[in-house]
Amino acid sequence: MHYSQIKTIVLGTENLERWSQHKNDFFNCLAIPITHEPLSSQIASLQKYVTLCKNLESIVGLNDRAILIISLLENNQIQVLDAQTVVQFQHKESFLKLLSKLAIPIMNWQTISSTQEETIQLKFPFFIKPIRGAFSEKTGKIHSLVELKNHFSKYSVNEKIDPTIKKLFMCENTEHLNSYIIQEFVSAPQYTVDFYVRSGKVIIEAITESLIDSHYQSFIGFETPSLLPKECVQDLKNYIQKITTHLALPNAYFNVEFFVKDNQILIIEWNPRLSAQFLKMFEYSLGKNYLQSVLHLGQGEEVLNTKEEETKIAHIFVLRKKRDQVMQRTLSKSEVAVIEKKYDLLELKITALPNKKLSEVRQDSQSFRFGYATLAGSFLDRAATHRALQTELEALFLDS
Repeated sequence: MHYSQIKTIVLGTENLERWSQHKNDFFNCLAIPITHEPLSSQIASLQKYVTLCKNLESIVGLNDRAILIISLLENNQIQVLDAQTVVQFQHKESFLKLLSKLAIPIMNWQTISSTQEETIQLKFPFFIKPIRGAFSEKTGKIHSLVELKNHFSKYSVNEKIDPTIKKLFMCENTEHLNSYIIQEFVSAPQYTVDFYVRSGKVIIEAITESLIDSHYQSFIGFETPSLLPKECVQDLKNYIQKITTHLALPNAYFNVEFFVKDNQILIIEWNPRLSAQFLKMFEYSLGKNYLQSVLHLGQGEEVLNTKEEETKIAHIFVLRKKRDQVMQRTLSKSEVAVIEKKYDLLELKITALPNKKLSEVRQDSQSFRFGYATLAGSFLDRAATHRALQTELEALFLDS
């Protein structure tokens, strides 16, 4: 295909495997892979393709890094999230300050580093997370000063920061970018809302409940649609619309994580993308092609909406171990297909890598995830399937 025919650039091809059954929707699209090169190199590479594609109408990012790269393009005439807005979302301290400015309810919080233990103002227990982070890494519930010191010892505060990130965050102090947010611990149901903005208006598509293992503070599953009271849904939409209007957000998909405590919405974080892990669950529940929706929205076209009464229940079951182990081998595509058929799965995704410990794959610090399965029906209705699937996969490829 000649560059003059390209209408859309899609950035972030490590996620495109999830869209493989919709490959026909990539007509007139150019898919560009994300790499681990410095951000400046990837920005320059994308800039070259944008220049070559004379009839480009949209640029779509499918993950956080891709969206950040797109926001840093120079002389870009296509409507995308600007860099400072991305910073508002990806820098947790900046986002919490924004919520406070807009009088949106949040948990009590403060910023600390490993050299500021004596400045802690919150009561134990509290929840700790990096000021910048993903995949629930370096997070946890802290019960005492000893646990906090152990947390700092376990996770280095000297992580190398990309020069472009330091410049973007207007912070030459690397220690600050490696610092932490602590928030009062909230024991309440947690949810994720996925929605899109079109012409400044917020359209909610799905609200998913997160199912938590209270002992390990880890996700064991996710279920959509949730049964939030209508007044809570309206409060949530009002808060999201308030932020959307304040930041003048362009046409794009987003997701927001939040707690509901005593019927009050407490926003946790905002991500400038669709929840990629939920794609198969959403496509079944809402009966729509999400890649098509993302591309159409980016091109300013209408998005197919699903009526509430037409949604179906679906959920994700997280495959986890309580201790670190070495994965002996991976599964072939044909083996995955056989297991999906045997257990009537919408999708089986193995995230662990062969001949590596589970801890060597990006994930949370409380237990060890090695994959997840997406199923039709409710979490409780499919409990027997969860047990059988977990047992079979352990016997198949995990060192015991």
